[in-house]
Amino acid sequence: MSTSNGPRPTSSGVPVGLINRSRDLLDWHLDQSTQLLEGIFRENRPIIPSWIFKETDTQSSDHRYHLRKLFKRSLATATLHHNTLIDHTRSIRKLITVPPLPHWSPMSLARVTIESGMRARYLTDPDVSAMELALRGAASQMEGLQEQSKLARHFDSSIEQRLSKATARTLKALTRAGIEVVYHKNSVSHVKRRNESLQVPCKPNITELAQKWLANAPGLYGVASGSVHAAFWLTATSIDFSTEEPSIKADSDILLSSVLAPCFSLQAVTTGVYQLHRLDISEFQKKSNEIITNAVVEFQAWKGLQ
Repeated sequence: MSTSNGPRPTSSGVPVGLINRSRDLLDWHLDQSTQLLEGIFRENRPIIPSWIFKETDTQSSDHRYHLRKLFKRSLATATLHHNTLIDHTRSIRKLITVPPLPHWSPMSLARVTIESGMRARYLTDPDVSAMELALRGAASQMEGLQEQSKLARHFDSSIEQRLSKATARTLKALTRAGIEVVYHKNSVSHVKRRNESLQVPCKPNITELAQKWLANAPGLYGVASGSVHAAFWLTATSIDFSTEEPSIKADSDILLSSVLAPCFSLQAVTTGVYQLHRLDISEFQKKSNEIITNAVVEFQAWKGLQ
């Protein structure tokens, strides 16, 4: 009789071949995304697409200067999100490669890969105007400063004072770029172009972005979020009550989902950045979709035999 207070973990039951397939899937996307974006992101000093310069040529010299600084900051932030995506994808790879195979932790990390990927894609979206990209960059700055200020209040007042000065400098720079902030309950909720209707929220809706850019995996973000928050409706499904001692049962779908999340996120970011620069990315897209499809078919075939 077990003396533990909960279900005892069991071996995964997932064949080594499927685990290796998962690892190879992650390796390919990690290598390709890193190589393809290395020359553009350039260690947090990203290249600004030439068409953005052309779209800002009509602005006054002062506005143009500060708008282009916003683009640089926005793209640099996108590179940081991409780096976070890469880091957590590597962590998932380690977790599924070294036994024993965990059940939920890769899925929790997958949530971060989606968050990072969607934020990077949002800041490099090739389907919006240069002005909207500038506003998204400004909103990202304000969101970051406000979130840091909330944390600083609980730790160190001197940090909060420095952040207050940084916020003042940022607001001044936005004003000089022709951008206004919209307040709601003493916090900045949106940023907008002065004397225009175009505005964007400080916090992008990750659920909506995932539905748009992870369209091949609907519901994936919701499952990953359930794992992060230890949602009972989700975690209870992993307990096997068919034996005398309840145990954690293997679920190949969870393994597959935790691998597909970073792969689709890397695909979305890499594709978006290349399209932003008006570069051909069709070969990467074709190969990525091909190897993902093959992996899904292999998982489904194995599950059908169970």
